[in-house]
Amino acid sequence: MLSGRGPKIGGSDDNVIAVHAVNNYFADNTGHEFDVSQRGYVLAEGNYFDGVKTPNQPDPDGNIFVPAKVGDCQATIGRNCEVNVLTDGGTFASNSEDAAKKQIATYKTQIGGYKAAAAAKFSVAKGNFGVGDLGSDSVMQSSGSGGGVAMSSASSALTQGTDAPSTTQATQGTSAPGTAVHVSPSGESSSATATEAPVAQGSTATEGPTIQGSGATEAQTTTQAPSAGSTATQGSGATKAPTTTEAPSTEIFSASKPSGQDTQTPSSSGVVGTATGFAAGTTGGGNAEPVYPANIKELANYLSDDEPRVVVLKQEFDFIDSEGSTTEKGCRPRNNIDCLAKKNGFEGQDTIQTDFSQCDGTAIDVTYDKAAITPMPIGSNKTLIGEGTKGVLNGKGILIKGSNVIVQNIHITNLNPKLVWGGDAIGFSGDDKAPPTGIWIDHVKISNIGRQMVVTHFSGAAGVTISNSDFDGSTKYSSSCDGHHYWGFLILGKKTEMSLLGNYIHKTSGRSPKIGGHDGETSVVHAANNFFDDNTGHAFDVAAGGYVLAEGNYFNSVKTPNQPDPKGSIFIPTAAGDCKASIGRDCEVNVLADSGTFTSSAEDAATKQISTFKTQIGGTKVAAAAKFSVATGNFGVGGLGSSSTTQTTALSSVGTPSSTPAATEAPSTTDTPQQGDQSTNAPETTDAPTSDSSASATQMNAPASTQAPSTDTPLGTVAPYSEASTADSSVLQWGQVTQGAAQDSSK
Repeated sequence: MLSGRGPKIGGSDDNVIAVHAVNNYFADNTGHEFDVSQRGYVLAEGNYFDGVKTPNQPDPDGNIFVPAKVGDCQATIGRNCEVNVLTDGGTFASNSEDAAKKQIATYKTQIGGYKAAAAAKFSVAKGNFGVGDLGSDSVMQSSGSGGGVAMSSASSALTQGTDAPSTTQATQGTSAPGTAVHVSPSGESSSATATEAPVAQGSTATEGPTIQGSGATEAQTTTQAPSAGSTATQGSGATKAPTTTEAPSTEIFSASKPSGQDTQTPSSSGVVGTATGFAAGTTGGGNAEPVYPANIKELANYLSDDEPRVVVLKQEFDFIDSEGSTTEKGCRPRNNIDCLAKKNGFEGQDTIQTDFSQCDGTAIDVTYDKAAITPMPIGSNKTLIGEGTKGVLNGKGILIKGSNVIVQNIHITNLNPKLVWGGDAIGFSGDDKAPPTGIWIDHVKISNIGRQMVVTHFSGAAGVTISNSDFDGSTKYSSSCDGHHYWGFLILGKKTEMSLLGNYIHKTSGRSPKIGGHDGETSVVHAANNFFDDNTGHAFDVAAGGYVLAEGNYFNSVKTPNQPDPKGSIFIPTAAGDCKASIGRDCEVNVLADSGTFTSSAEDAATKQISTFKTQIGGTKVAAAAKFSVATGNFGVGGLGSSSTTQTTALSSVGTPSSTPAATEAPSTTDTPQQGDQSTNAPETTDAPTSDSSASATQMNAPASTQAPSTDTPLGTVAPYSEASTADSSVLQWGQVTQGAAQDSSK
């Protein structure tokens, strides 16, 4: 029931938009469906158009490839295509087909490896939203070579002899008597004679792309599926088919538990799932009777007293103005002066003046909300959990001082975002410099803050897992002057052991994360299955005392995946077997898409330290790297009790969702090499058809940056300068921190 832009693709000279449109059902459009403009590149195959006036809007600047027969795609994507079906509507017109093919050909893994089915009509589900039951498709492709169509049991759109277009309806390609071909598990095929119908050309099955290092094998089960009816398949010679046939299951089987937590078993405390990684065994408030604070005073008391507590947030708690505001002398550092002069739509951050800092710019008055400056302390044996999306702490962060703490499904936001030192979202600080232990942060969102999203203070924090959380760096007030938050994670301290599993870290420009920084301290981090997206600076910054294993992470548009520092120790496996000796299992390699390259630093020192945690790290089940998105019914990534990514043993056809109800996305349609894949060439990126920025295996040991190693201090307020800045360099010293200028962008 559309009349246009179904979809509109392209339209800007600055971007490249590549779209693979397959197995969609377009119905009742009184205008146009595809409108492909400049820098848009489309392959449309296996789609069903019913009552569509104009299947595609001609545009001489657009590029669309509409195959007319099965073999048209072989040279472009290495497999046969499925043709489109047109009934009771207009016809297709290809525009700049050669240009479209050239761009599409760079995505053979994502597009050529996709199993397309013959075009078919289908309807919406009844027991859930969307098309088909959860865990099934509207259409699915047979595993046999005969190219049949088998409808999922979840779909009621097609029954035998139903919805066949009349003999006067237009079909793409050559008309032929309609036959429905079905392939049994044994490979035998049969067909049912039908009346004249649109021809859906052969759907030769192709193997999906193999995830490197996953050890996945093609494992299929069979389920009864109804006949696909009268949709015809080219080249079938059989004359008879049963009304039902066995077809391969479209279910994806998980070979591992979700990242950061075990299976979907709610505990009696209201917490969903249990922690894995370093926080395994954490119980929080346990079986304590839940309490529901009515105001910020009750909330603070529940979290700080000596009783085991399960504290449930059923509302937003607004701390802004609860402790008043103050105006005092602060600093407009030189990098903010430079930023404001650019007039690029962003502002930098001014700073609250501290006893250990000097101003390198102009003294100004700064006004800030006092509640954000002092975080709310959390004692031992506490669970803090939000209901749905109600659990918001507006204007105040938390400081975990006790042990055995769970924080799940809350949002911390609005901590003086205009000001460095405006407030930290989540902090860890033990008493008498002894680290707190057993802390699980899960399905939490952090946004719009002035300082660190996560910080471990000088005591450190042992036994910490941060999982399935959303770290959103979008901001108007950016120390990097580009709308990306610089102060991400500062992980250090006397003793810190932390798992970062399945988190979405996006719109940042540094410290994502910063690990270590002091000689004589030890901070060990296992970072797996995280999605780092849109980082204009650096992600990992591993300094003295930092030891990191980074595996199975997806880096998309990350300028510098890790900031080299000769004092830091980071192990970045380039092949699945690289981890066997240190943690007793295979690793998952990282994926770099439109990003810089990785550089390992002191790898032997990192593996030596990592090998002492075989239970916590080797026992964590890691999935292949993947992109994903935030949840809608709760905070963080995926539904509570699910993970952002799960590893599969079989690759499904036609977009079958994972059996784990996570809010995930398939990897982007850029041809992204995985780390260590010797056979993968760096493809063209989405920035320009001819650019080449993705890293291949041969680039893995190339320096990621020529910048000097970080000399950052734990509480330094130094903000990054752009390359065009004329600011003088500053020497950072504890007790004498200059606000503003930085020697290099690693700060």
